[in-house]
Amino acid sequence: MLTQHAYKEHRAQIFDMARQAYLRRMAPYVRPRAAAARELGWIIDEAAGKGLRGPALHRRVLRDATLRGQGVPLQYLLGNQPFGDLDVLCRPGVLIPRWETEEWTLRLAQATRENVPDPGALRVLDLCTGTGCVGLLLAHELGAAVRGVDVSPKAVGLARRNAAHNGLDVAFARADIFDDSPALHGPADLVVANPPYISRAGLRQAEPSVRRFEPMLALHGGVEFFSRIFALADAAGAHGVVAELSDDAQMREIWATVNADRAWAGGALRDAAGRTRCVVAYRDWSWLSALVDERY
Repeated sequence: MLTQHAYKEHRAQIFDMARQAYLRRMAPYVRPRAAAARELGWIIDEAAGKGLRGPALHRRVLRDATLRGQGVPLQYLLGNQPFGDLDVLCRPGVLIPRWETEEWTLRLAQATRENVPDPGALRVLDLCTGTGCVGLLLAHELGAAVRGVDVSPKAVGLARRNAAHNGLDVAFARADIFDDSPALHGPADLVVANPPYISRAGLRQAEPSVRRFEPMLALHGGVEFFSRIFALADAAGAHGVVAELSDDAQMREIWATVNADRAWAGGALRDAAGRTRCVVAYRDWSWLSALVDERY
């Protein structure tokens, strides 16, 4: 019969053997090993947090470790992604929020608080909303009235779940931004968007997990989306537009297209890695220039 000490050692050996098995399943995609070990800790915590124990816990962790080793995004396995102070639910078929998007949304919220006397009175239109992360974070940070739009029924459903999950009153509607939908009508002070902006060449250079598992509908696009975003901003009487994009070349193309009549001032916002990340445009909201790292 095992003593208590021997029993604990035996359990530790079994756990270590299982842990090594999990890490081997993750090895084809997640490297270095330290990164895999960190992700494995999150996977175990998530499964245990759902009340799984013993064989059920082992089966879930083994399944998720195997899927991660095949390139399935971690956020789809964990089911969520922190975004500012929010916990954003993530599901297959809807684009996963990125740190770059979180960064510019927080910068925009801070600049708005510092320059708008009553940010809670602002009306924000969030186009191509996806999980709803941008609009929801702006509603959380500013108390603004936000409405979000996406063409994907899965995205709209998840955005609504995220609003409820985070206790926020934000309306989301399904609409194609190229259609004349009632959801696109109405005044807005600010238009934000994270539209499909990756070219076919860019998609070939994207991570395999992005190409294989994230929705192409939310990834592939070009300047036509930005032309439509600015047309909707004009119709809404917006003071400013902030929209995510891919790089310097796309920024130049967008600016030449949407601002041919010089109706807007602004330029490019760069992320913490120094990459061009957003087009920032404004009319009378000159304070948005605080977000512009390169004028156009």
